[in-house]
Amino acid sequence: MDFITAHFSEIVSLIAGLVGGCTIGSLVTLKIVGGQKVSGGGSNVNQSGSKAGGDIVGGNKSIK
Repeated sequence: MDFITAHFSEIVSLIAGLVGGCTIGSLVTLKIVGGQKVSGGGSNVNQSGSKAGGDIVGGNKSIK
């Protein structure tokens, strides 16, 4: 309890800084995400004849 009373102002400023930083960060993220638009110009690609040569990180290495 003595630690809390000795460092009360630092603890309060830490909590206020965390809350303020999270609030400002959320507002900036919402502004960035809100400015992006989704377009419906996608396309389908026929990949029925494609062959994979194995995983880069060491999975199945069988090449046919």
